[in-house]
Amino acid sequence: MMDQHVKLRESDKIVLPAFLLCLLLGVFGAHRFYLGRPVSGVFQLLTLGGLGIWSLIDLILILTGEFKDSNGYKIKNWTTSAQQTEVIRLLKEVNGTLHRMEKRVQSLETIVTDRELECESKWDILER
Repeated sequence: MMDQHVKLRESDKIVLPAFLLCLLLGVFGAHRFYLGRPVSGVFQLLTLGGLGIWSLIDLILILTGEFKDSNGYKIKNWTTSAQQTEVIRLLKEVNGTLHRMEKRVQSLETIVTDRELECESKWDILER
């Protein structure tokens, strides 16, 4: 009998590649080969994904996080933690860049405003 802890474990496979493989090559069972299920992958290949029905069901199961890998673990993670860390780093970098750009725009606005005031005062002098 399987331990309760083992049943709750998630697969180390990633949802995004499985989803894309199923969406684009599902009738050939490509997602099943990726998830370590070659026997059912061959059957899907021979039946063209159960004429598309089997691969459509797989697509729904993958999207809902109910599809299982060869070890019986559900695939639930869309990205790896390393990818998540990289995305967070990039977002922080973009945020910093936007903040610096905002400060530069504010400085330019101040310069333009000062120049406009200078031009107005010179024009006033010329009009007299």
